Order: sequence, then structure tokens, then C-alpha cells
Amino acid sequence: MEAALINGPSSSKWNTLQCAMVSCYSIGLHASISLPFYIVKYSVTFLLAHYIMLLSFCVPVCYVQMKLGAIYRQNIFGIFSLLVPILKGCAIAILIFSYIRCLTGSLELSYCLYYAFASFVFPYDEATHPNHWERSGHQMPIVFFKQKFLQISDGLSDGGYLVWYIALALLVTWCIVYLLTIKEPSFIAKLACVIAPTALSLILVTLIYGWVVPLPGAPSEKFSRLEIINGTLTYHERDLNEVEEEKDLPVWNISLSKLYSPQPWMNSLLLHIYSLGLWSGVLPTFGAHLYNKKDTIVRANVVLLVVYGLLPVVFGIASIPYISTNSGYGMFEYGERMKPGLDLLLLGMFGKIRHVHGIALCWYLGIYLFGILHVTFHLLVVWDALLTSLPAFLLQFFRKRSILVAILCFLSFMFCIPYCFQSGVYLYMLVNSYLDRLIFTVIIVSIVPTVIGYIKQNMVYLLLERALMSLWHGLSSLVIAAMLIYYFAVYVYPFPATTSDPRSDNKSDEGGQCLGWFIAIGPIVLGFIIGAFHAVYSEKGSFRERCIRALKSESLQSADSSYDYDISGKTPHTSTTKSYSDANLSKIDTEVVVNTPDMTSESVKV
Repeated sequence: MEAALINGPSSSKWNTLQCAMVSCYSIGLHASISLPFYIVKYSVTFLLAHYIMLLSFCVPVCYVQMKLGAIYRQNIFGIFSLLVPILKGCAIAILIFSYIRCLTGSLELSYCLYYAFASFVFPYDEATHPNHWERSGHQMPIVFFKQKFLQISDGLSDGGYLVWYIALALLVTWCIVYLLTIKEPSFIAKLACVIAPTALSLILVTLIYGWVVPLPGAPSEKFSRLEIINGTLTYHERDLNEVEEEKDLPVWNISLSKLYSPQPWMNSLLLHIYSLGLWSGVLPTFGAHLYNKKDTIVRANVVLLVVYGLLPVVFGIASIPYISTNSGYGMFEYGERMKPGLDLLLLGMFGKIRHVHGIALCWYLGIYLFGILHVTFHLLVVWDALLTSLPAFLLQFFRKRSILVAILCFLSFMFCIPYCFQSGVYLYMLVNSYLDRLIFTVIIVSIVPTVIGYIKQNMVYLLLERALMSLWHGLSSLVIAAMLIYYFAVYVYPFPATTSDPRSDNKSDEGGQCLGWFIAIGPIVLGFIIGAFHAVYSEKGSFRERCIRALKSESLQSADSSYDYDISGKTPHTSTTKSYSDANLSKIDTEVVVNTPDMTSESVKV
């Protein structure tokens, strides 16, 4: 049943066009909404920090991980299992983190899907909403978001009832995810060739309309901004035209002084980590569909970095005309606990773009499509690693990949149901705030198998080149980990996540903070324990002998071709044992492919 397994020479290879389309996964919700938010916050000066961090630290990480994928033609779990079996738990922790991010990402996508049609359901009509003090959802995006859309409760402990339209949008999202992940990971190239051009076309329509056609306004519309008055957060209402005369978006104000603070540099680093999926397992899977040639790997990296470096800037340019200063990109009082830019998307832009229904549909739907491509690629990696590790009796019982993927998507949807309650946004902010607090531990540990795998490749490549690239990768990973430790100590740890409305009387959130730390520590502890136990259990001999063998990496086979060298005949999820090295069985639906050590394959019907 290992249909998701990238299985040596039989895996399809992607050309340059397919690589460009698949590279659009890097846009996702992170780059499409977070980069415009940072440009508004720091002006276009932020792009300087953005590109410096990208070229200095992300290039070696992307290259080395893609290279390992091209050599081994396995997912990250299979690669770590071969290189240092005792550290395969690091790959498990990485995949658990990636899966939880996909769960929260599906909720964010459901928000975008609802907002794509919100302007049709709640149109603005000045005749029925004159200039008055009523806090209508039509007049104030913050009230619409909290009261009309989320129907938010006072705290996480309040619970509330299920908001049916959020649950419906979430169900639609997971149905789409199921249809997109029903095939093996190589199918993502065909999906991207359809999804990426469609989404980009919708964004270009929004860009052209915003800069060419004047947006309709509502002069008599009131708005509300949260301000601190006498030590409390209160709504302060003003006239819309008054604020537009007072303040403009400081997007084009270039000032290097804004980069003196560590925050823009840390924000750009986090944006790269999440958008590119530097430690999520997608890059080795990407590389597994490339020929192991130096020029091919370099070309794929250049394409990825160009797509990721340019297209999000298009999003930023397209969003500027629709950002209204009256609605404020920071008016959600605890928006910093959400994905950066999500409050800008749902509050700061919805106040203007809702007046043009078709453009609102194009904008939110385009972001939704890029986001669904990002989530799909990450889930394909998770499904790949999980399905190839299931016991044989489960594979024989279900027989078809589609059934197992349907079960996984249904369970994932059920895991997301708590987000759909009135208190769901507090749970979302809790998970989003705590999930990656200790990710620097995974980054540090992953350096060991990654560098070992890159050093121990075919001797056709110069030892000096391998040593320098390994050094660059190791130093970059260590610097990134050090920056994340600093960010955690200064900007994250002192500020607990919000689990209640700041204006409510419910201030007790100790249980929520405990849950948050469990979310932060659980994947790491669970992953390393399961990985170490599986590595030792898979070996033979006494306990001491098993532990010693679990610490040793596989010896690489000699290359049969200097142009297409790989060792994909190795077992992806066990350390070396005679039973697995003699023949590796991978079941594809009702067909079994037997990979023999001489790299030939035979098909046998079950």
C-alpha cells in the first residue's frame, strides 16, 4: 500500500515548468498575506531584510535538502532512517509540526473561503445604513469579524455553540484536500499546473482593478478604532474622511532606521521558514522528483527562489489600494497571536474591497487557491511518510490508498471541529502561539543527519565542494536556531497567548497555558521517543548491540551513473536488516512492486 512512496527510478521527474508551478506552494497563506502586512508595517524597506535573510541562510538549506531528496528519492523520514536511525524521531517531530500547521492552515483557508462570498451576503447599502453610531457589521469590519462572523465568546473556557458556516467552509476545504491528496506526491506537479495559473490570474485581475479603477467609497460611513483611553481598550469612532486626510499608508517611505530593530529580521526569517517549508519535509520530496545532476538541482533552487522572491511582492502591490487606514491593520486587539497579516486580510482590506463584490471574490479566492496548494503539498509529505510506515496487515485490509487518505482527511476534519465553536479562535491563537516555540531544537538536531548525508555522497563530486556546502548549511542552521532562541526569549516567552477577551472578567487562563506548552513540547518528546524506540527495535542482537547499530548510518552504494546517482533501493523506514535489504515490498493498490538489490523491479498481482 505504499502508494505514496517515492520508489527509486520509477518516480516521475519534473521539468523546469513543472518545478516553477510546484514552487508556487511557497506562496501559500504565509507569503501572500504576511509579506504585504510587513510591507505596510515597515514600508518597502522590509524587502531589504527579506532578501538578505533569504540569500544568506535559506539558499544552503534548500539546496542540501533537495540534493538529499535527489540522492535517496525518499521522504524526510526515509532519509533520516538511513543516515542516523536513532535520529529518525527528529523527522517524526518535523512531520507532526507540519501536520498541526496544516490543521490551523485549513481553518485560515475556511476563513478566506467564507470572506470570498461575504460581500455578496452582506452588501453595503448607504441608504439603509446612514451615518449613525450603531456598530453594524456592514460599517465596521472589526465588529463584523468578531460578532457577525466568529460570534466570539469571552474566553476559551466558555466554549459556546458550533458556528455552522465556519464548519461548512472547513468541511469544503477538507473535501478539496482529499481530492488533491488522493494520488501520490508526484501528482502535485499536475495539480500545480492548474491551480497556480488560475490563482495568479485572479490576483492579477485584482491588481489591475485596484490601480486603474477608483474604488467606490461611502463618505458617510463611520468606523471604529481601538484606542487606550484611561488605561482601557475602547472603541473610538471618527469620520472616515477625517482619517483619510490625516494619515496615508507609509508603504513607500524608505528608511533604514526601521531595520535597526531585530523584529523585521526575525519576521523575515519566520516568513521564510514557514513559506518555503525549510524544516517541514517538503524540500526532500521536491528533490526526489529531480535528476541527481548538479545543474538540475541548481536550476530547481533558482526557480524556487525566484518564484518565492517575486510573486509575494505582486501580492503586496495588489493589496495596497484596498488597505484602508480607517479600518486599521492592527485594530484586532490580539491580532498578533494570529498568523501575521490575517487581521490585515480580514479587517484592514475587507472594509474597502467589500464594495466591489467580484474583486473581493477574486482576491480571497486567489489567496485560497495558493493556500490550498501549500497545505496539499505538506499533507502529501505527511501522508507519504505515514502510509509507508503502516503495518502490513492494515495495508492488506484497506488495499487502496484512497480509502486510507479519506480516513486521514476525515480525522483531520474532526480535529479541526473545536476551531469552529465560538471559542475556537482562542484555541487557534493558542496553538499558533505555542506550536513552534521550541522548533529550534529540531533544527539543531536535524543538522547531524543532513550534513552526514550530504558529505557521504558520490565521490564524483569534489570533497572540498561538499565540505564547504555542508559548512554553509550547518552554520546557517545554527545561526537560524540561535536567532529563534533569542526571539523566543525576548518576544515570545514573556507574553502568554490570549485565551480570553481582554475586556471580559474571565482572566483565568492557566489551563490554556498548560495546554499550549503541551502543544509545544509534545511533538518533540513524542517524535524522538517513538523514533528511538523504532530504531532500536528494528535491529537484531542484544540491547547494547541494537543501540550501537541504531547510531550507525548506512554505507552508500557506489553510483551506477555519475549523472543519475541514487540509493533509492534502500529501505525508507527501517535501519538495515537482512529481511529488508534483500527485497523491499511496496504495495500500490492491488499491485506489489518488488524492488531487488540490482535495481530491477517485478510486478506481482495480489
